[in-house]
Order: sequence, then C-alpha cells, then structure tokens
Amino acid sequence: MLGSCFLENYSESLRAGKAKWVERATSEGMIFDLLTALRKRNRKKFLERFTELKNGKRKFVIDGKRFLRTKPRRVIELRLLLAKFHASKPNPRFYRLVDAARRIAGTGGLGVLRDAMLVEGKGTPNRNYLLDLKQATPSAVQPHVPCKQPKWESEAVRVVAIQKRVQAMAPAFLEAALLDGVPYVLHELIPLLDRVDLTNAHGDMPRLEMLLRDMADVSAWGLFALERAVRDRPLPTS
Repeated sequence: MLGSCFLENYSESLRAGKAKWVERATSEGMIFDLLTALRKRNRKKFLERFTELKNGKRKFVIDGKRFLRTKPRRVIELRLLLAKFHASKPNPRFYRLVDAARRIAGTGGLGVLRDAMLVEGKGTPNRNYLLDLKQATPSAVQPHVPCKQPKWESEAVRVVAIQKRVQAMAPAFLEAALLDGVPYVLHELIPLLDRVDLTNAHGDMPRLEMLLRDMADVSAWGLFALERAVRDRPLPTS
C-alpha cells in the first residue's frame, strides 16, 4: 500500500516536469514537525549533545556508540588537512581543529573511514562547528549499469558533484578532499535528529502516506534538478 502510494506520487511529479522543494510553511505531518523542531534548535544545545566542556574548551564525548577515541597521529593528519584545505578561505581560523574523534553512524557506513571534527567556527565554546569527514566509496549500482559512466577525478568528487546538482540546498561546507590518497567527502555534521524518524508515525497510516507522498515528490524533483544541471554543466567524460 505504501509502495503504491510512493510510486503513484512519484509518477505524478515526473509528469508535472518541474523541480521544487519542500518548505516549512507548506509542509505537513512528520516533515513539518521535523522542520519546526530544527528551527528551534540553537548551536549550544546542539553542541552539548555530542561534546562537553573541559577547562573552557569543548571535547567530544567518547561514548563508544557515536564516537570512538582517535589516534594522535590521525589528529595531526586531520589538522594538517584542514590547514592546507582551507588556507585560501577568508577566515581560515574558522577551520582550526579543536578536537577529533572516530565517528560511528548508519549501517551503510560500517567499515568506512569516518571522522568527526570539532573546529573553532565562530568562537569557543558555544559557537564551535562540527564537521564530518567520510571516506567516499564507489556506487553499489555501478557494476550493474551497462551504459558508459562519466569519468570522475575521484569518488569524492563524484559524490559532491551529484549531491550539489540534486539537492536544493546541499549540506554546509560540502567539498571533496584527499587524505593519504584516500578520497573523502567533507560537510557539516548532520545528526540523526535531522532526519525523519518513521517510528514517530506510531503506526498511523494516513500520516505515513503523507510522508511517502512528500518523499516521492522530493525524489522526482531531484531527478529534474539533476537533468537540468547536467544540461547546463555536462558531466566529465573520458
């Protein structure tokens, strides 16, 4: 039933032939609840969910569930990466590394190199920023696609380029990076609370159907946005 609901609305959005996006003012149901909650969140409370203050400076809470302790050598590598990567930025101090930890998030990320970085941001201790650095791996569907694919500089460049084309607003600080020959995707850390939790529907089918309709619309709009972006800026070829 829910699958049919998704496919029906996805088809309707494709037939409409126009890319849009979901706004808080026009959203409903679980997506409205999520967007409203995010609007009320402040940076200090956000930081306090993952870090703690020690001698006036923030440190990651190493809980063994979301974050693991990282090796000193890795911290040095991350510090050098940020210093080199953002040396040309208007405010390089923004990216000064305060603390780092190994990050655990999502089933698809198991076994993938991933770091969480606490940076100076707009000021310690309550205006720090959290960044996520995740190893970029090849697409799982790539071996099953018979047609010729674009030639990308790296898997990270591929992920960032497609994400910027598909999403109406990509995550902050989204960029491709290279560390010890391994491609990574860098962006602001996005916690699980920034995603729709299906358990919040409490088995209410109309509420779930409303969510599936919105998800179908977003999927179709993303396809149109990608098509338009590729038309304006062709993908790299060999």
